[in-house]
Amino acid sequence: FVIVLGRDSFGFQAACAVILATLVILGLVNAPRAPFTRLMNTRAFMLLGASSYALYIIHEPVNFALRTIAGGRSLLMLQYPIDLALSIAILFLVETPARKWINARFAIIGKRRQDDAMPAVSAVSAATF
Repeated sequence: FVIVLGRDSFGFQAACAVILATLVILGLVNAPRAPFTRLMNTRAFMLLGASSYALYIIHEPVNFALRTIAGGRSLLMLQYPIDLALSIAILFLVETPARKWINARFAIIGKRRQDDAMPAVSAVSAATF
């Protein structure tokens, strides 16, 4: 923790991450009716949780792009709004349709396997009686 905070480029981000992680852990430890737990169960936080993988994937390319464009730190204050907007867009435009397609595809495959297994099972059960 101290080593990470000592680095120039990650000090503020690391401090925010540690504070937020601490709040999440405290919220999880508290009763379900605790104010922080109720806050974490709001639609906004549920949306952030659902888009967290996309946020994880895109935060570094956005950071790199902003540093390249600005040549320094002047545009980095835009990183978080851009990250959040892109991660939510990726959730709705890529992840959700892909998840629906994969679930439908595996449902068809599972149904075919069940249909293929049924005649064999009924033939075996008919032969045993």
